[in-house]
Amino acid sequence: MSRLTKSIVASLLLVAVSAPVTAAADAIHEVSPTTETTFNEGQVEKIEFDPSGRLWVWNNTYSSSLPYGPQANVLTKDEAGNWTQSFRLTIRKFGTVGDIHFADDGTMYATSFNSKLAVVTFNTDGSVKKVTQFKFSDRKSPDSVTPIDGNKLSFVRYNQLTEYQLPFTARSKPIRTMKITTRYGWGAQTLVGADGTLYYSDGAENTADVDVYIPSQSGSASPDHSFTVDPFFADYYIGGMTFSPEGDLALRVNQRVVFLPLDASGANLVPDSGYSFTGSHVGFYSDVAFDSTGVMALADYGVTNSLRFFFETP
Repeated sequence: MSRLTKSIVASLLLVAVSAPVTAAADAIHEVSPTTETTFNEGQVEKIEFDPSGRLWVWNNTYSSSLPYGPQANVLTKDEAGNWTQSFRLTIRKFGTVGDIHFADDGTMYATSFNSKLAVVTFNTDGSVKKVTQFKFSDRKSPDSVTPIDGNKLSFVRYNQLTEYQLPFTARSKPIRTMKITTRYGWGAQTLVGADGTLYYSDGAENTADVDVYIPSQSGSASPDHSFTVDPFFADYYIGGMTFSPEGDLALRVNQRVVFLPLDASGANLVPDSGYSFTGSHVGFYSDVAFDSTGVMALADYGVTNSLRFFFETP
């Protein structure tokens, strides 16, 4: 191979390596909200769409001047296209919510910082039918709860994942237990897939790092694989993790939501695509949620327009 040929090949390789970053940068689209809502009943902490498309917003009341205690605030769209409060759900002595997820049948599972699990079922008109609470010892208190395939329920706490067969009762015994070796930092985020895969971010800044534990792991386990997001796209810690309507990983990082495939692995990954926006508030409670039609909701803790909605249709 001549020196000229080697030079051409090297140039082509440089282009090949650089091209994905440019392509991904072009795929990060700046978007503006179609609706913004001021939420005045406590700071927004968690948001989640239920299967019917209602948005559940959990608040806290660190300020004694606020009239309500920790509660769920259920928002629906009115005929004018505005998100309005449908009803409030206050679970007695439940406390501030730690996590909330819905099963396909609409059953809601929520954990609280009071070491409790709430299981909420609904009538056909969407009203609350029954609320059942379970109390955990502090040593076993879960941070998150997710219904998964096989009619199972997955709990994650700072150093352990446990799975139970549904229906869950006070006497239920775990069918899978896994000790997590990932460091647990302030602001750590967890996400459990339908198959039981655990995506675990330790809350570190400027790395957007995620450790992945797969369903076949149990006992004391190290991550099956890990990934970090290129710092150009992830210049702060992960504020929220969820799945996109297409089934990709969606990470809320600073003023972006970036998307990566479920099998993402490696260092400084460039997102496949994503959205950027202005006016966000960076915080541990900067959550993101999608409904089944693709509407994206953002929760921005501690700002006036604390709920923003994107990609709505009239």
